[in-house]
Amino acid sequence: MLTRQGAKLFVVSGLLILFAHPSLQHSRLGKAMLERAHETTGAKVHDLYELYPDFAIDAAAEQAAVEAAHTLVWQHPLHWYGCPPLLKEWMDVVLSNSWVSSGEAAHCTGKRLWHVVTAGDPETAYASDGRNRHPLEAFLLPLKQTALQCSMEYLPPFTVYGGDHATSEDAARHADAYACRLDALKEPPRHG
Repeated sequence: MLTRQGAKLFVVSGLLILFAHPSLQHSRLGKAMLERAHETTGAKVHDLYELYPDFAIDAAAEQAAVEAAHTLVWQHPLHWYGCPPLLKEWMDVVLSNSWVSSGEAAHCTGKRLWHVVTAGDPETAYASDGRNRHPLEAFLLPLKQTALQCSMEYLPPFTVYGGDHATSEDAARHADAYACRLDALKEPPRHG
């Protein structure tokens, strides 16, 4: 297993957690969940805003990490009804059409994708009569379709609401639930 520190190449296996939070210093939930991700055996965390503050993503290194993983996790806050810009850039650069479908077998086929999203508003804000006028899952559809287009199995998302008002106890509780789900995903998917 190689790791990336600075500009060094890394390859991982198992769980690859792509964490993207543009203002982590202001997120109690994000910090607690990121800490638990780092503690998960068999998981490699790529904090995209730490690795690529200049948005210059190392496509070859990231593609090698994707190839070595059996499960990808996209973990981020809901950012203007989608993902933060660096995660979108990661998708554009790493999941290029030529790479995803090249070779004898598509590079992402059969991998699982688990979407982990935190939202600042309470769950009631994500309803037809709520502040955001749609369920949160409606805002995730382009990301779900991206996973499906890459021939990945899209797992039901893990969503945490009310992040703007989460207490330390709330953050710890959600981080524990997240860690339990990560532990359950450590084993490769069974096919056939």
